[in-house]
Amino acid sequence: MAKLTEMRVTYDSSKDRHLLRFTATILNVGDGPFIVRAKRDCDGPECPVMAARQRYLRTDGSHNGAADTGTSEYDVGDGHSHWHVMDVESYELIPLDLPPEEASDAVSGSKVGFCFFDTTPRNASLPGSPSSPVFSESGCGVPSSTQTRVGLSVGWGDTYPWFLPRQWIKLDDVPSGDYLVCATADPLDQWSETAEDNNQTWIRIHLQRDGSDVALTFEGSGRSPCATRLPAALRGAPWRASLPRAEAIPAAGSEMVVCRIEES
Repeated sequence: MAKLTEMRVTYDSSKDRHLLRFTATILNVGDGPFIVRAKRDCDGPECPVMAARQRYLRTDGSHNGAADTGTSEYDVGDGHSHWHVMDVESYELIPLDLPPEEASDAVSGSKVGFCFFDTTPRNASLPGSPSSPVFSESGCGVPSSTQTRVGLSVGWGDTYPWFLPRQWIKLDDVPSGDYLVCATADPLDQWSETAEDNNQTWIRIHLQRDGSDVALTFEGSGRSPCATRLPAALRGAPWRASLPRAEAIPAAGSEMVVCRIEES
């Protein structure tokens, strides 16, 4: 994961809620392209889920497929007319002021499905990194598709800007305090990787509420395991396994930015 950037708090007047938004980029800095192929048995609503498996590029140019380890779904509540590989990334807002027995009160992000492809060149010096995009949005298919093929080339990333539908963490009932915003690639360990020590990035913030007003203070950021930024008493706490999945809501046209953090 690249560092999170463009953090904002927006206010959605249609729902009377504050949302924590940010831009996130998942990166491929491995030895080969990250390819996921998904299939389903029919092209109608009776087959709403595709079985997804990783494809490996051999040195001779051929491909080899692993066993089905993931899923792909069409309707994930973001209004995008394509299929999404589920749980490629996750976002958590982890409270740092709570005792360990309350650590499961962490809040998860709303975005759970991803149509990923080459949007952002990040490291052209890596062996095998192409000079132009190889994977595009067309690989994510259309409603009637029975198979899809998505991927990330070596040295490329897929960026999700802060303003996209469901690219947020809901702040309802989140009190003032210190928090860690943690983004994780492959949170369910579904995919094979060259290394997994670069799968997390974080921003530490102070959230201050004053009635209906919300303000953020930047307290640091990094690309390292989020657990290393937690107080000793919270490391290994149950937030890792018990995060609730946020409800899906339509992207509101009535949102306005009320505060922002520009550090990257």
